[in-house]
Amino acid sequence: SDIVKGLLYAKQMNAQIINCSFGSAQSYEILQQVFELLESENILVSAAAGNSGSNKVGFPAAYNLKNILSVT
Repeated sequence: SDIVKGLLYAKQMNAQIINCSFGSAQSYEILQQVFELLESENILVSAAAGNSGSNKVGFPAAYNLKNILSVT
């Protein structure tokens, strides 16, 4: 996907912080794997928690990873 390509490109360009203003109610295995890779490289991800008006946190903010920062 374009999102995966963009995240991997940011990693390749030695980004230390990546902003992800997108979100989804659904988890995708390939995205989780990329965010796990970013975690292993100590790359901080600022992720949108959601904007649907519900109390449920969307993905990628909902991935239980140390490198993802999200505020609800």
